[in-house]
Amino acid sequence: MTFKFVSTALAGLILSISTIANAGLIVDTDNDSFIDQSTGLEWMDFGVNNIYSFDQTLELIKPGEIYSDWRLASRQEAFSLWKNAFIGIGADGEVQTPDNFDFILAWDNSESNPNHDSIWEDVFDIMGYNHRYAIDMIIEENQAQALFFNDDGSVGYAYFNDNKNSPQFDYNADDFIVLSSLADDASHQRNQVHTVFSTLLVKPVQSVPEPTTLAIFTLGMIGLASRRFK
Repeated sequence: MTFKFVSTALAGLILSISTIANAGLIVDTDNDSFIDQSTGLEWMDFGVNNIYSFDQTLELIKPGEIYSDWRLASRQEAFSLWKNAFIGIGADGEVQTPDNFDFILAWDNSESNPNHDSIWEDVFDIMGYNHRYAIDMIIEENQAQALFFNDDGSVGYAYFNDNKNSPQFDYNADDFIVLSSLADDASHQRNQVHTVFSTLLVKPVQSVPEPTTLAIFTLGMIGLASRRFK
C-alpha cells in the first residue's frame, strides 16, 4: 500500500515536470521570475517592476541599484520569448510578419467554448500579470504589457490579455497575445508610470536542473522504492 502511494505520487511529479518542460517555462518563486529553457534566460515576472516607468527602470539596473542583477531585454530576446511561449502550439489563429521580428499576433479560447481556458493559461499564470480588471464581473481581464528597446533605439512592446469568460452573462472573448517592435513605436510610454506597463528584464539562468534530469532522478527513486518494499 505504501509503495503504491509513493509510486503514484512520484508518477504525478514526473507528469508535472513533463508539463513544465512542454510549456518551455519553469517557475523560480524565490526570485519573482520565470525561465525560458530554450534560451537559458531568466525573466522578471510581470507585476514586479510595473511601479516604475521604463526610464526609471533603466536607472534601477545600474550597479548598486535594486535591479542591478538584471539587464534590459533585447528586441530579439523579447521576440524569442513570445514565440517560444505562445506560437506554434495550437492557437486558434496566428499572424507573423515575414522576418518574424516586426510583429506577432495570436488568439485562442474560441467563442464556442464558454469559460474555457486558452492553451496559454498555464503560461500566463507562470509569467504573472500587471493589472486585473473587472474581477467577478461580466468579463475579467488579466493583462500584462511590457516595454523593450528596439535595435534603432525606439521602444517596442509585448502584451497579453487573459480573458475570463462569464457563462453567467453569456459573454465570450478570446485570449490574445501581441508583440510589436516596428509597426507601433511605444516610445511615448517610456516615461509614464502606470501599473499596466512593466519593463522586460532578463538575466542568464544560474544552475537549474533540466526537467529531463529531474524526471530521471524521480524514476530512480521509484526503482529504489520498489526494491525497498518488495
